[in-house]
Amino acid sequence: MLFYRILADLVLVIHLAYAGFIVLGMAAILLGIVLKWQWVRNFWFRLIHLIMIAIVVEESILGVICPLTDWEDQLRERPRNR
Repeated sequence: MLFYRILADLVLVIHLAYAGFIVLGMAAILLGIVLKWQWVRNFWFRLIHLIMIAIVVEESILGVICPLTDWEDQLRERPRNR
């Protein structure tokens, strides 16, 4: 069904945003140190970034499939209209 495909695409966009925040956040922190950007020292930015990384590391260590990947796969496997 189109509805489930749209939901799967939405989950994919959320997943991409999550991964993008981790990668681009790390790049911004490193670049911010060099360029002396004050906003990269924001406590909440750093804490959220660290927690998000810790979640990914924990999933990897425990061998858990990312819930977003699993959810997207389940939505894509829904029966289609014939």
